[in-house]
Amino acid sequence: MRPPARLLAKLQDGGLGGRLRLNAVDGELDLERDAALAIAEVRKGRVIGIFDRNLFWNAGEGTRLSHADNREFTQRVMIWAAGLENDPEMTSRIGPMDAGDDPPKP
Repeated sequence: MRPPARLLAKLQDGGLGGRLRLNAVDGELDLERDAALAIAEVRKGRVIGIFDRNLFWNAGEGTRLSHADNREFTQRVMIWAAGLENDPEMTSRIGPMDAGDDPPKP
């Protein structure tokens, strides 16, 4: 990762998902540089770099959008990408889970 990108979460080898599997195009894992989540502001746009779609959507422990913390995190990242983080109407919509959602597991 290089400027103007800013690292929000380092790529980790291990954890709930087990060891990373990188292909030859990815190169060697660099735990100081490689990001699981990064953001950048480029010209008039904003960019979110996500290592793997499973950061949000694999339905595994800690990554279910029906969990309140994951839903809020995703909403805040997307609102930032849209440049609406200072818009009270948008930020007021970030809220608790719907009644039918599964609660987070302890």
